Amino acid sequence: MVLALLHYPGVIANGMSNGTFSEGDDPVFGASARMRDLGATARRIAALATPVLVRGESGVGKEVVAAAIHRFSDRATVKFVKIACSSLPAHLLEAELFGDNGGRTGKVKEAEGGTLFLDEVGDASPAAQARLVNVLDGGGLNPRLIAATSADMYGLVATGRFRGDLYERLAVATLDVPPLRERREEIDGLVHGFLERFSREFHRPRPTMSDAMAELLRSYDWPGNVRELENIVKRWVVLDMEEQVQEEIEARREAARRAFRAVNGRSLGLRDIARQAAREAERIALQDALNRCNGNRAAAARQLKVSYKTLLQKLAETGLSDAPRLRRLVTD
Repeated sequence: MVLALLHYPGVIANGMSNGTFSEGDDPVFGASARMRDLGATARRIAALATPVLVRGESGVGKEVVAAAIHRFSDRATVKFVKIACSSLPAHLLEAELFGDNGGRTGKVKEAEGGTLFLDEVGDASPAAQARLVNVLDGGGLNPRLIAATSADMYGLVATGRFRGDLYERLAVATLDVPPLRERREEIDGLVHGFLERFSREFHRPRPTMSDAMAELLRSYDWPGNVRELENIVKRWVVLDMEEQVQEEIEARREAARRAFRAVNGRSLGLRDIARQAAREAERIALQDALNRCNGNRAAAARQLKVSYKTLLQKLAETGLSDAPRLRRLVTD
């Protein structure tokens, strides 16, 4: 299996860099002090055979980090195989991982000698979790496991929704990817990379960025992280209307302010406030996608690059599941 183009412009389809680079110009880890420190840790971890757990908010680039660990390791010439634990029902997830032939087929077998990346591992079914414990205990197959999660794994373990013994095996080494709002110095480089990429992809002229647009992009908190920035830039290239994109960002910023006001005065920390803002941004993006797809949820899921199941979950979480299918976004 090969990786699709990810969030960072310098990472290409097979998970490898588009050329050699030093620590300072690494397309994943070279753009900020926080990420350079993370890159140094990733390189140390890559030299080992231990499982890795990559943690961070949705959209921060956890898969990019996982692919970089694979690239730095002695397994780089073997496959990097990804499976999205949140996109498959429980019985299909176990079959996808282990196949139907006593573990001799499936993604675990496909990744043998390479790296198996489990995205949103917190959503793995109990049966799949049990089988993964067996794999990590030396069940005859030897892919390196790198798992990623945006969930509160401690909470999942405490409530019995995730096996504590599996968590301990996965979290031998952990990497925490900071949100984009904590590494704003990366924004300019990411924007220019995305402008270049999408201009080529859509055969459109590359937009010229005004000073006002640059300042707006730097000052926005990006609750959806790099993925949100990527989608905003894609829209900018497609529409070639800077003013409309600025209005969209301002609408999202106002939504974040409303979310903050809604929780202001309650005993919530910054992390909880950030989650509220991210949820409001997700609500706007979901409603916008449904509007553009004339209420067709399957089409909206494809446009948002999530599974239909994930779309339904997000609609429920944001209070849109019972909304009229063509309800227009109200921002006042």
